[in-house]
Amino acid sequence: MKPYALPLLLSLGIHALLMGALGLWRPAPLPEAPERVLVLRFAPAPPPPVAPPRRTPRAAPQAAPPEPRKAPAPAAAPKPPQALPRRAAAPVPAPVAPLRPVSRTAEPPGAGEAEEVRGDAAPASGSGTKEAPPPREEAAAPGGEGLKDAEVVDVRGVEVLRRVVPDYPPSCRRRGQEGTTVLVAQVEGGAVRSLRVERSSGFGALDEAAADALKRWRFARGVTASVRVPVIFRLQ
Repeated sequence: MKPYALPLLLSLGIHALLMGALGLWRPAPLPEAPERVLVLRFAPAPPPPVAPPRRTPRAAPQAAPPEPRKAPAPAAAPKPPQALPRRAAAPVPAPVAPLRPVSRTAEPPGAGEAEEVRGDAAPASGSGTKEAPPPREEAAAPGGEGLKDAEVVDVRGVEVLRRVVPDYPPSCRRRGQEGTTVLVAQVEGGAVRSLRVERSSGFGALDEAAADALKRWRFARGVTASVRVPVIFRLQ
């Protein structure tokens, strides 16, 4: 054997031992670090700015064409004045006069109409009676003789204690009916016992209203005669 073969083998053996020892004493590998997962969230991009709308210049308003002038309307003809409804005359009571002597001849119809009892145009309210002033002392006829039943005297020649104003009939008032009714009442002891129409007004309703009112008249107790009472119905 060659002299340099032994040292070569020894050298190879030593290196093999060293390499084996180094392989056994190798440190354990370090554990691998876990991988970190990064989650990235991206915010949405802001919308692009919106450009403001452009203002278009408004067209100047066109002036409206002038309206055609209307021809002036013809002036209305003035209405004729309407006649106002006439009011009925207020009742005018006849003055109370003392009893006076009368002639034996009867007075003609219509005598003493200047102081007649007027009918009211409006319906009388309440009882429709009108009290006369307190009675005066009765004047005795010459010779102490009273008035006879056959004699017709004017209402102004006797004493009336109560006068009743007749109601104006509504139908006659609407139709504008007027007139004068002359009644002759047979008075006994101051009360009206009977009556008759001496002269009609021309309207039955007016005559009836006058008669109904005269029935409620009261004369002085000493009056016993036929008394003429004219009643005027007149609208004002």
